[in-house]
Amino acid sequence: MLKKSLLCIFMTFSLLSLSGCITGVILIGAALVAAGGTYYYLDGNYIVELPDSTREVYSATLKYMQTGSKYRIKENNFTNGIGYVEVESKSDGELVGIDIKSKSTSENITTIKIRYGLMGNEKASGEIADGISGNLPKKDNSTL
Repeated sequence: MLKKSLLCIFMTFSLLSLSGCITGVILIGAALVAAGGTYYYLDGNYIVELPDSTREVYSATLKYMQTGSKYRIKENNFTNGIGYVEVESKSDGELVGIDIKSKSTSENITTIKIRYGLMGNEKASGEIADGISGNLPKKDNSTL
């Protein structure tokens, strides 16, 4: 029975992945999970939780936006451990808002909320999240 259920789930994902969009989101999500984070998409917001400080995530966000040619930074600030970056997409002119804040004071977990355009765009937001996580300092896991 369990094998049959798993086969049905696998077949469903296989069919859905033919569209390409799902495959891209799965690959982006896999990259974020590999970086030690979690992600979800809710009401047009792509939300990522990463095991890094807000300062590190803010710096990685700016670095990603400055090194790529896809976005133009319109606004950025970091005050009292909370960051905000607003960029404009060069390809479609959409504004992207990126909120960066600590999830809790006791843990070193940062939440990033990405809103691409007025209605949200899961794929484009996921690509931004992947780019940000790719610019975070690498963790030394040799002591684990």
